[in-house]
Amino acid sequence: MRCRFILLFLFFLSCLPSSIKAKDSSQLVLGFGAFDMNDNKTTGEQRIEYRHGERYLSLFKPFVGIMRTNDEAYYGYLGIGIDLYFGKCRCVVFQPNFAVGIFEDGDDQGEGPNSGKDLGGGLEFRSGVELAYRFENNMRFGIAFSHISNAGLGDINPGAESLVLTWAVPLDWLEF
Repeated sequence: MRCRFILLFLFFLSCLPSSIKAKDSSQLVLGFGAFDMNDNKTTGEQRIEYRHGERYLSLFKPFVGIMRTNDEAYYGYLGIGIDLYFGKCRCVVFQPNFAVGIFEDGDDQGEGPNSGKDLGGGLEFRSGVELAYRFENNMRFGIAFSHISNAGLGDINPGAESLVLTWAVPLDWLEF
């Protein structure tokens, strides 16, 4: 059964190349939005990411980033994403992504304005999707939804959802 799934997945991937061949450079991504939006501890979120422009295995683009909340929680992560391009102009980009990282929940007191959410452990996994518009200069503006959780590895696993506006600047566009 597992072998069939792998073969089916590989066949599916072989059907994708026309939708992923648009040329991209590495990007610096800034994001601003809401963290833990489905709970009573909703707070602001800011993130910065570096997304590598080169694909690995003809599909996966690696990224690394750090996220901060207004409650002084931090999440450093690295992951992979798949850029899928749509439209005649290939200017609509859908990116499913996955990351693993270390989460620090901020103030450990659990009360007050800086009482970050306890996600149940330091090791956390993030899965998400982003929908963006890619301009002619390869700059992107989009919206990202993600879920962070410890996948049941901790004593508790409340998870947290984020909704973030993103702005991606291609690094070859910047003149150094």
